[in-house]
Amino acid sequence: MKRHPFDSRVLCVAAHPDDEVLGAGATMSRLVDEGATVHSFVLGEGIGARYRDEQPDRAKIAALHSQLARAAEVMGVVPHHESLPDNRFDQVDLLDIIHMVEEIKREVQPDVVLTHHAGDLNVDHNITARAVLTAFRPLPEEHPVTVLGFETLSSTEWNVASHAASFVPNWFEDAKPGLQRKMDAMAAYSMELREFPHPRSITGIELAARRWGMTVGLHAAEPFILLRHVASDRVQAPLLLRHAAPGDQNLLFRWRNDPVIVRLGSQQRSVTTQEHCAWFERQMTSTDSSILIGESGGIPIGQARFDRSGTTATISIYLAPGLESRGLGVPFMTRACHHAFREWPIESIVACVRLDNERALGAFARSGFERLDAPADCPPAHARLVRSRPGTRAAR
Repeated sequence: MKRHPFDSRVLCVAAHPDDEVLGAGATMSRLVDEGATVHSFVLGEGIGARYRDEQPDRAKIAALHSQLARAAEVMGVVPHHESLPDNRFDQVDLLDIIHMVEEIKREVQPDVVLTHHAGDLNVDHNITARAVLTAFRPLPEEHPVTVLGFETLSSTEWNVASHAASFVPNWFEDAKPGLQRKMDAMAAYSMELREFPHPRSITGIELAARRWGMTVGLHAAEPFILLRHVASDRVQAPLLLRHAAPGDQNLLFRWRNDPVIVRLGSQQRSVTTQEHCAWFERQMTSTDSSILIGESGGIPIGQARFDRSGTTATISIYLAPGLESRGLGVPFMTRACHHAFREWPIESIVACVRLDNERALGAFARSGFERLDAPADCPPAHARLVRSRPGTRAAR
């Protein structure tokens, strides 16, 4: 895997809640920090197999899905989930599962896909791997994708070679930077966590990472099997975020008065030098304002501004003129929102977007924002979009 360009989009497709953490939690956490946009897609409801004659407890399923959202928040990934019957994927038409994966494929358009090893003991893992390989078959004109199979503790290692292909990894990702987040995310799954020496325990997770790390000279590693790699010529420098400095005043002034940015803005007018200088000074001295500059290879690529009021922050974001069609908006926005949630104890981020700005509306949706019916405090002809901390409800 290339050292994750800032426009990399990563998709982890897992069968059950907690599989995404067990298989690739450290790698996903590190990729988020490196600037990738990471999504997790869990296919199953994850608890029904624990019941025989009676129906599964809907309250427990809802609680498990809440834990899924909390684990995603810890890792910094965007969660999605379906509700296929637990350990009964073989009772669902494979084509229907493939269509589910194809739908998330269209939404995320990933560069890298992480999923189960097809030789796991668990039948749902096998079917998930098959559905992923089918959905991401390399057809002409398809976007090049790298597909990796991961180990799922308490499934992969419990199979035997005579039953299915053994897990023999040939791809290792450094797990040390994201290992603590992986263990914290698994701790959020209180319904799935077990006591050591069960492999699905905090100690078991750490020991497995340390063991794989030793095999490749790292302190900790997550192992994968390379299932398919199609090389892409899209090579870009990593995306970095930094707080605006006094020397950025003229740069932001030029961007703010660019005709395209003016046309798509809420005010739809340019600003004077005096107005901009007064505004910039207020922003730089306020503890409730934060201006982030995105950079690639030392070149500024856009601005994300957050203005805090209580437990909510309002975002204003745009790319530098000429970069609108480079696939930068979603990763920049996603990273900026993660930064704001880490910087402030806010519960939600709000955006007001012009209804005729379809590109921006789509980018906010792909970054995890929900469009609400009531415009509330937004100007007329604007949509109000909200991104909440996972596990909380958007204010309506």
